[in-house]
Amino acid sequence: MIGMRRNVTLLAACQALMMSANALIIATTALVGLALAEQKILATLPVSLQWIATMLTAIPAAMLTRRVGRRAGLMIGVMAAIIGGTLCTVAIFYRHFALFCVGSALVGAFNAFGQQYRFAAADAAPGPSSAVAQYPWC
Repeated sequence: MIGMRRNVTLLAACQALMMSANALIIATTALVGLALAEQKILATLPVSLQWIATMLTAIPAAMLTRRVGRRAGLMIGVMAAIIGGTLCTVAIFYRHFALFCVGSALVGAFNAFGQQYRFAAADAAPGPSSAVAQYPWC
């Protein structure tokens, strides 16, 4: 029972961090794109690529997660976020717009995998009758 509570808490924290980071990324990506793009009309391309990558990888992410397991699937998503974030950081440092677009797309792929956190938490949670006893804030 304690292991289930720990897992639900960790998964909920991961979901909260993913959603918080996503809000921050949406707010800043267009501004960074504006600073990096030579043609200012392309400033929102990185944000667009992030959402396109999320849409294109949502179903494959779910299928891969089902095939390799939740833990491995979520770790693949986290690796996409780490690589994407690193590419974005390097792109900002070297003022390279195309690399920033690639990093943004990888962050979008992570968002598709990150949507699995809530399903993992729901599956790991105990039944509804015991949830009230364990989680008084529910």
